[in-house]
Amino acid sequence: MAAGDAAAAAGMTIYTGNEDANKLWVRDNEILDEVAKDRTAKRSILRGGTGADSATGALAALGALPAADVLVSTSGASIANKVPRYDSSGRIAGATPTAANHLAPKSYVDQVAGSSGFNVGTVTGQIYLPNSFAATSGYNVCYINGDGRISRNASSLRFKKFVSEIDPLDMGDVFPKLARFKMRSQNGSRSDETWRFGHIAEWLHEDQYLQKFVIYETEEDGYTLALDAFGQPIPMSIDFIALSLVQAAVLKALHDEQSARIASLEARIEALEGKAA
Repeated sequence: MAAGDAAAAAGMTIYTGNEDANKLWVRDNEILDEVAKDRTAKRSILRGGTGADSATGALAALGALPAADVLVSTSGASIANKVPRYDSSGRIAGATPTAANHLAPKSYVDQVAGSSGFNVGTVTGQIYLPNSFAATSGYNVCYINGDGRISRNASSLRFKKFVSEIDPLDMGDVFPKLARFKMRSQNGSRSDETWRFGHIAEWLHEDQYLQKFVIYETEEDGYTLALDAFGQPIPMSIDFIALSLVQAAVLKALHDEQSARIASLEARIEALEGKAA
């Protein structure tokens, strides 16, 4: 490469050596102008620059995060551009989540939860509370509603309608056969193979007196009964609490009736003994 070829390729003025000596100052000034242009021009990344004239533009040209998203330590010192991002107080900062594995910022959680806590939430799958404490105050029985909603047991009159008393002895035979069984493993959850004792929902379903204690599967709305291939409701569980309460009431009624009969017999025996004396 001849002398001056690189300068010519870069657009600089090239001299042949035939210029007047008294014009050398013109050449020097032109060279200084070229140097000034180089200092003030946007130097490309290939030439060691950023191709930008601002910090924001330089970060964008270099493919780095915007200045507001640059990691900083709790002391405010800049760290590397990585995710998750932290603010100047060391807190993780993020945007509205769009996928299941995204972190959620407080603004998003507040929007979903409401000012007084979560109002509505859906969990698809299992709920595990392995370290939960024992209930010690204000607790009541927990149910799962037909639509999958976790609900409280409601015994107060204000939650009920068409209330009337019944005679436990009119309930019929409310003592189903007791069964021994082991639970099946399902959906990756293994059974502990322990022998258990209880009732079978299908057996109660077949009994006219016990059918009222059977809980049936429902559609997603939680109200419409799910039907099998034969158009019959599908037994799912048993209302053990209601069954136990009715059984206790029946036993008490039978006890009271038996006690009354015994008292009557004893009175008659005493009367007969008195006549015999």
